[in-house]
Amino acid sequence: PRGRVLLAGWAVTFVGVTGRAVFLRLKLKARRALKPPAEKDGTLVAPPPPSRPPKAPGPLRTVLRLAMPSYWSRSAAWLGVFSLGLGVRLAVSVKVSSEIGSLGSLLAKGEWEELFSRQLTYALWALPAAATTALQKF
Repeated sequence: PRGRVLLAGWAVTFVGVTGRAVFLRLKLKARRALKPPAEKDGTLVAPPPPSRPPKAPGPLRTVLRLAMPSYWSRSAAWLGVFSLGLGVRLAVSVKVSSEIGSLGSLLAKGEWEELFSRQLTYALWALPAAATTALQKF
């Protein structure tokens, strides 16, 4: 029950923050669309320059733009694939650890038939664990 409450809290927070951001973005677009451009003698007048110059991007942002120019670039795709691989590796590692605990319990109890059959399950989970570890070490 506590886990569900925590998950529900995270979900409500996520929906609230995302909804507010979308609402503010739409409100700003609507305000910009209603504001007519300034006219002088039938010609459009450029808006006055900002009171201060735009802030220069920091060194980290400059390096990130060099590494990942857009969200749809090749490097962004590789970052997504790598992140997905980390998640899969974590899930498989947790399952392997669980199997190791089960094998230790069966060994301590002396339940040999069950131990031998669970070794097969462990071996089946060890293969993807080794593969995901090897793929992320290149």
